[in-house]
Amino acid sequence: MVDHAVALIYLADIYRSVGRLGPALEYNEKAQQMLKNQPGPLYYHNRAVADYALGLTHHMLGNDSKALDWYEHAQDLFKRANLHWGIEGDRKRQEQCTRVIRWIDVLITNIAEQGPTPLDTPFLNLIWLPVFPLRGGEVGYSMAEWEVTECLVARELKIEGKPFCPYSVTGKRKTALKLKVSAKHFVLKVLEDNWNDLPAETGDYLLIRLDTQRRPGPGVVWLAEDEEWAFGEFKRDATTGEIRFEPQKPYVIGADAPRGPIIAILKPIPPAP
Repeated sequence: MVDHAVALIYLADIYRSVGRLGPALEYNEKAQQMLKNQPGPLYYHNRAVADYALGLTHHMLGNDSKALDWYEHAQDLFKRANLHWGIEGDRKRQEQCTRVIRWIDVLITNIAEQGPTPLDTPFLNLIWLPVFPLRGGEVGYSMAEWEVTECLVARELKIEGKPFCPYSVTGKRKTALKLKVSAKHFVLKVLEDNWNDLPAETGDYLLIRLDTQRRPGPGVVWLAEDEEWAFGEFKRDATTGEIRFEPQKPYVIGADAPRGPIIAILKPIPPAP
């Protein structure tokens, strides 16, 4: 039964990624029903994933109240799963739970603070991104509002009400960016000019897609021990075809660390004269 439910969740993800939210909702609901009565702490994690996936589909449908309910259910289960993995000594799964709990916090904040979506603004035209610090200290979240038209990012991205425009990692201005609505993105604030030789200045942001599939190109990896992000290149080995991350500094990076490619550099748009 668990394998069947997991397959339904994956199938729902595929339907959701192509905008077919009706079938996605159907499969998410079936998976949630299958897993909800699974007994004991061992199943907290699976039940949490099912509840989160159902909340995500409701969120994309614009059913904010139902999305909030399922996000809160999922967050509670992830917290219980976190305690269970701690007792079992499974640090890797604990870290996974911690990261997803923070992510759900962002989604809940989005629903709680944004208010009703205007009738003339389709829900799928608004994508909300968490903003992470580049180095140490408390992780504070602010929200970035991204206007999307037919899966193409509009020319502007608003962070805390201020407009930004996207540039490539080589410094060339982009007219639009393709965005997978189903993908998770986040933003890193640049704290110094020419950070790691990128054409970015203090006050710019780096747009990152959280990606477990490694692809060639510039990207970042979170270093939990040093509490900072490492910049480097995802490079493909010509012999094996394997893609590895090569940081500019000799860091030792865990394979399961949050990582992702830099999609764009976001630069502030100066106010009109």
